[in-house]
Amino acid sequence: MLCAAIAFLPAAAHAAKKKPKAAPAKQKVAAPAATKVELPAPPEAGLAERLAWADKQADELRTTVANAPKDEQARTLLAALALVVAGDLERALSAGDANTAAGLRTLVEKKLHDTRWRLGVMGRDGNGGAYFALGVLALHGILGPKDEAIACQLFSSAWDKGFLDSAFRLSNCVADKDPARTESLLRSASDSGHATASEILGRRCLEAKPADLKCAANLIPAAADAGRPTAKSLLGWMYMQGIGVPADTARGVALYLEAAKGGALSAKNNLGELHETGRGVQLDAGKAFEYYREAAEAGFAPAQFNVGRLYAAGVGTPKDFDKARTWLNAALQAGIQPARKILDWLDTQPR
Repeated sequence: MLCAAIAFLPAAAHAAKKKPKAAPAKQKVAAPAATKVELPAPPEAGLAERLAWADKQADELRTTVANAPKDEQARTLLAALALVVAGDLERALSAGDANTAAGLRTLVEKKLHDTRWRLGVMGRDGNGGAYFALGVLALHGILGPKDEAIACQLFSSAWDKGFLDSAFRLSNCVADKDPARTESLLRSASDSGHATASEILGRRCLEAKPADLKCAANLIPAAADAGRPTAKSLLGWMYMQGIGVPADTARGVALYLEAAKGGALSAKNNLGELHETGRGVQLDAGKAFEYYREAAEAGFAPAQFNVGRLYAAGVGTPKDFDKARTWLNAALQAGIQPARKILDWLDTQPR
């Protein structure tokens, strides 16, 4: 029989609500039947390694079920595995790891497609993580229609049973109804290591009047360390400006590059600015234009302004007033008011 404890989310705390930093890895999954069955502990390594582990476990259990369709223990272990995978899916989304998130979703849909009923039994038997897993499935439309209202009910049930990983999703559910509770849940999520919650709170600290730089310097690096590309981009900006952290151009450039590789549009736009000015990197107007264009084509308004500006000036790309107008109009519609000044200038130029 497979044995060892299930590790759900490394950053999560499966304990009472008043102890958000309790160790998460030792709680055992409650089985639907009277006999408890357990999975081997998943690796504490990165999400990609955990996905590979889960895929292997699913294959082994599916083989068991194929040979013995009435093996209730194997089917219960599949449900326990679905609980782990749903938690990792949330971690991947929080970290901005779209590829791993897609792989985890596919794993549920193809190999854990018959686990919802048993997850419900586990939840009713007291396992808040099972309710959380069902909430994740409902929220993202996995194994059934997308239903945010049902998802919120499930996240609330998970929270009531002490499953602290539900804090971030539950904060979204109550955001329009209870601002104070929303703030408390966000802080609980951040304390438990939820990267998105940490970035949201860190940005608030930066934008406060006056800014709380100590808070920002604590939360934003935590979100960046968890892998969020947008948090890496923001932290790179902090290093470039020397805001909340010591000024470090090389570190800022490195973070921009990591963030851009992860798909952060702000980082691509910022790298364009660096190559246009030669700050911390080689002066290269053509490369600047390419960075701007990538972000602009993805809908990032500041980059749309920059592409239009370079087309108007013929910098890094051949001069093209028609293309300049197209991009500048897109930026203006998105609220980038300086685009109006260049558009007015273009109206004075001969076609």
